[in-house]
Amino acid sequence: PNVWLHPSFGKLLFCVADLCVGALLHAILCARGVPAHVADRCVAAWLFNPVAIAISTRGSHDALIAVPVLGALMIHCRVCP
Repeated sequence: PNVWLHPSFGKLLFCVADLCVGALLHAILCARGVPAHVADRCVAAWLFNPVAIAISTRGSHDALIAVPVLGALMIHCRVCP
């Protein structure tokens, strides 16, 4: 897709996946009863972590793996509170 669509397609994909991980983390933490300000800080620790930023913009697929894992965890938390 980098050749056909845009040279930065992969970087954009991984950055969007990082944002999805942040949203899923926030949803899971709030569903488990964590106060919103604590959940916000945990999500900020993920999103503003310089290591995670460098890894996702260099093309690592860690966030793409974390999205379905956290999605399954969120479904499990809703089914089995």
